[in-house]
Amino acid sequence: MAFRIGSTDRYAGGWVANGTRTTTHPSADPAIVQLDRAVDTGFSPPGSGGDVYNGRYVSVFGRGATCTDQAEINCRSRYPGYARMRVTGTNGRDHRGGAAVEATHHDGVAAGGDSGGPMFARGKQVGAASTSDRKSYVAYTNITRYRSWIRGIAGV
Repeated sequence: MAFRIGSTDRYAGGWVANGTRTTTHPSADPAIVQLDRAVDTGFSPPGSGGDVYNGRYVSVFGRGATCTDQAEINCRSRYPGYARMRVTGTNGRDHRGGAAVEATHHDGVAAGGDSGGPMFARGKQVGAASTSDRKSYVAYTNITRYRSWIRGIAGV
């Protein structure tokens, strides 16, 4: 697994670091990947449970499908996309049965290829993309519920 760092272009710029070890949560969708080199960069400020609640508007980012009428691989974005969504639940389930933030379309929706991308509320990361119907519904792993697991592996 390779990661382009320092560029928003899927194909050029920045540099590439490779994953050397992936640690997955035993009962939820998040995973943490160790890179083959040190990366001098910041990280998304982590949110807490109070940052995300029903009715709140959140921001999501990703490079997923930009169409619904063909295979996702045929219409993935070269540059990150952005959408605002409205939270409809904080006790949903992610792809593996873990705690999820559920949200609905406001001016866009996450789709295939967005998996792992961030959900922000009040400038803090509260979710990681897990599943979507590509039309109006998404479930993002509620990472506010997994902070101790993340801290234990990544130290942040």
